[in-house]
Amino acid sequence: MDLSKSRDLVPEAVLGGNVDPIDSLLMGTREQVVENTLHCIRTGGISRFMLMSGCGVPPGTSIENLRAMVKTAIDYGLGS
Repeated sequence: MDLSKSRDLVPEAVLGGNVDPIDSLLMGTREQVVENTLHCIRTGGISRFMLMSGCGVPPGTSIENLRAMVKTAIDYGLGS
């Protein structure tokens, strides 16, 4: 799902997502997680947006990748 297109279609909605659960969180490097997380924040916005996995978090996902996602969001200014 393209978050920027969704934002254009429903500007008042709260959007959630869309960090790739497989290619980024489960199988990606820390750098890939950071890049994917930043893309989601930049396209979803920081107002009325909840950063989260695009689906569930797959079993076997490394804690380091989850920490990278959360730290990137905090560093960007989402939640603290």
